Amino acid sequence: MIEKPESEFLAAAKKAAAHWDAEKTRKHKKPLLSWSWLWPKKKKEWPPAPDKPMSWAIEYLVKEARVPNGEVLQALRDAGRENKITVAGVRGPNGPGLGQRYGSLYPIPPDHWNDFCIDQSGEKTLPAFGSVGTHEGQAYTNLRVNEAEIRAIWG
Repeated sequence: MIEKPESEFLAAAKKAAAHWDAEKTRKHKKPLLSWSWLWPKKKKEWPPAPDKPMSWAIEYLVKEARVPNGEVLQALRDAGRENKITVAGVRGPNGPGLGQRYGSLYPIPPDHWNDFCIDQSGEKTLPAFGSVGTHEGQAYTNLRVNEAEIRAIWG
């Protein structure tokens, strides 16, 4: 049996149908509504997460980085003042036994270290010797640092 050649009209109809079928499957792969406008185009730069207590940093500097024991607290204070490390803590009143152990951690601003220092245990900030003025309610407790920052500086 000899088949007739397709007419131009039938060939164009088949071509259009194939195009629309392909378009239909392509459209189904995309979501009907794009949610990409909800998210910012550039990720925010967040400070590093404080994952270790300050007592760990003191011990690390003494044992592994070989910083002299009398200079460790001053080195950490200077690094915080120069914004080389991010120190976070719980805001609370200063004084013996008055600091809070639990609460929201806040990054400590670098200028805080002009008037405050770290106590021997690494647990809280205390007004520095010779700082002028009252510092009621400006101390931080439960000090925490980022391990990667400490290892990058003193590693």
